[in-house]
Amino acid sequence: MYYDIKIPDKKTRPIYCYNYRYKNVSDVVEQYSAFHLPYIHIISSMIFILIIFLAFFFTGCEKNPVNGGETSYTNIIVLVEDESGNPISGVHVTTIPPTVETYTDSTGRAVLDSVLVREYRVIAVPPNYQAFIQDVALKANELQQVNFVLVTSPPQVSITQPVQNQFIPNTNITFSCSAVDIDDGELPDSVIVWYSDIDGELGRGKSILVDSISQGSHNIKVKVTDSSNKTSQDFIMITAFYYNAESYFPLPISANWRYRHLSTVFTVPNASGVTEYWTIDDTYVYIDSRQRRISTINYTIVVGLKSQIVRYKVIDNFEFADNNIYVTKTLEQITIWTDRAQTSSANEVMDIETIYTPRYLLLKNVFNPAATESPSGTTGASSSPTVYSAE
Repeated sequence: MYYDIKIPDKKTRPIYCYNYRYKNVSDVVEQYSAFHLPYIHIISSMIFILIIFLAFFFTGCEKNPVNGGETSYTNIIVLVEDESGNPISGVHVTTIPPTVETYTDSTGRAVLDSVLVREYRVIAVPPNYQAFIQDVALKANELQQVNFVLVTSPPQVSITQPVQNQFIPNTNITFSCSAVDIDDGELPDSVIVWYSDIDGELGRGKSILVDSISQGSHNIKVKVTDSSNKTSQDFIMITAFYYNAESYFPLPISANWRYRHLSTVFTVPNASGVTEYWTIDDTYVYIDSRQRRISTINYTIVVGLKSQIVRYKVIDNFEFADNNIYVTKTLEQITIWTDRAQTSSANEVMDIETIYTPRYLLLKNVFNPAATESPSGTTGASSSPTVYSAE
């Protein structure tokens, strides 16, 4: 008796099959078992793996991955501040493995509610900054706080108008600057403040127009403050003067006049009846940056075998008002050297300051030169001489 059995081909199974003829069933079982032995091992392995997985799923999921205990939950509080302790809002906060995604509020805090107690990597990403990372291992029934300190950059500011050491009219002045901040971006005008060391605060903003400032040399400062209270500042020196093209003002700043005398030597009898020989060495006048007129005479006095070098300087302070030019104050300074080469310090110095009350009228109605009158008299002038010997 023969048995017809169809068995899949080993190479092309299960598409192609062949028929085999056997005399008894034991031969068939022997042949079939030898052919399918690899399949039996594979299936057995898969069943074993499935059993292990199911056992872990139904028994391990309720265990804490850190200590193997029962599952518990807690909260994570994330605090982000700068180095000055100011809160940073809008920071994106998340974790690995993923739990909650949120952002810090106005106090710089973000709360991750009801997260499984285990180990996490907390990630905080401030705007325009690289991510901050901190690893934590949570504990049951214990609140976890994570602190991040953001080191911010100070703002940058630079004055663009006027320029350093510029001479400008003292009316309708535009002050401009460039101001940037990496952390805050565009800075509001309220945090950009302009100052003069003479007139105080001038205004706020990247560009301001000032009606007028005092005449004279000003140290101009612009100060910028960012949201982290970090500051930067820039400085320039300018000289402001009254200017009107139709008037005699401004006086030509830095202009100078040097005088020549037809006779430079003359004699003067002193109180003791001794003749002193005076020689004028130099006479010049110039206008300084504060529009003051400074007149200087250098001369030599010879008495017998002794000589003195004398410098007499007169400084007039001008003021413009009501289309008139006034002298408000005069400083007279006499300096004496006994060393002709003037290699040593002065031997004597005398200062006399005169403040005119009322102001001394120098030119009247400067917009109409034809109507200019002669200077009026001065009353009530007060002088305060100071005499001292140089060491």
